[in-house]
Amino acid sequence: MKWKNKMHVGWTMVGVCVLIGVLLGNKDWQSRRYLPLEKVKAVSEPYLTSKVVTRAKPLGMVMGIYVKTQGIVVLEVTDVYGGKKVKSPAKGLLKKGDYLIRCQGKKVSSKECLMKLVDESCGKPVSLVIWRDGKRRSVSVKPIKQGEHYRLGVWVRDDMAGLGTMTLCTQNNEYVALGHAISDMDLNTRIRIRQGSIHPCRITDIRKGKPELPGALIGYIDYCPEKPVGTIKKNTERGIGGHLLRLPRFMQEEPYLPIASRKEVHTGDAEFISDFSGKRKHYALKITHINHFTKRASKGFVIEITDKNLKQKIGGIVQGLSGSPIVQEGKIVGAITHVFVHSPHKGYGIFVEDMLKQ
Repeated sequence: MKWKNKMHVGWTMVGVCVLIGVLLGNKDWQSRRYLPLEKVKAVSEPYLTSKVVTRAKPLGMVMGIYVKTQGIVVLEVTDVYGGKKVKSPAKGLLKKGDYLIRCQGKKVSSKECLMKLVDESCGKPVSLVIWRDGKRRSVSVKPIKQGEHYRLGVWVRDDMAGLGTMTLCTQNNEYVALGHAISDMDLNTRIRIRQGSIHPCRITDIRKGKPELPGALIGYIDYCPEKPVGTIKKNTERGIGGHLLRLPRFMQEEPYLPIASRKEVHTGDAEFISDFSGKRKHYALKITHINHFTKRASKGFVIEITDKNLKQKIGGIVQGLSGSPIVQEGKIVGAITHVFVHSPHKGYGIFVEDMLKQ
């Protein structure tokens, strides 16, 4: 990343820490904490006019995020050891960042599906349809036998998981989160997602942020595929969004706050909301600079954490807090997006107006 020495995206990868139905008593815990939408109180006053959101509920909930990629992502082209010879069947044909969409004319949606089709080729050239630089391309790769299986000579990925913060939800139960795209750590590019879901999580530890060493929330996702908290419908440079299927019980009484326009956001005192400690709290910060002419929505303004207890406890902004809603003068103005690596108590925020753009 050209800017990796200055800041860090607050997206914490926890791919190997996804648990299926083993956290905190599972369904009993979830039913105590979350309320089905049909039991949520109706709003008496409309907060949506001509598809423009005028009020929303600030969330500040750290959640588990799980997504399936739209195609199989190539992470690296590598060698295949076939007998005494070492070959690279995909070299010059596939490259890092390609999405494998079809194999032998069949749509591939998982690594297992791809491996099965390659094995069935018995070493004959495999026709692939890939997505590269916004265009579809066709290539043919001759797999090499290694052990009992045939290999294309690529490392691939078909899903991702991590921790991030939900920013707000609207009257019609739509939400936005993160304030930046879900990006692959190995590729440093926005992931094309096929489907995704939001799940409860539990923070088990916090790595305190230090200069040149960003901190992070560390925890587990209570992954229950048949009962997610919400769906993920989009992954853009302005964050992720989708629909809530369940609402935390404490949100029942949470008031709808006005949505601030860009021109209403100003330098000065503000606060952000987060439940990373186990309790939903407000933490003091200052907006120190407004970037009126930036081309990157996720760097709309500069913030500085002023809450002494927070700085002492976790160092400031840590990975996983991306999406934490920022409130100024009773209005939702935006969300935390990045931390400055050289100064962990400082970072960037995105305007809520930009997050809500379709």
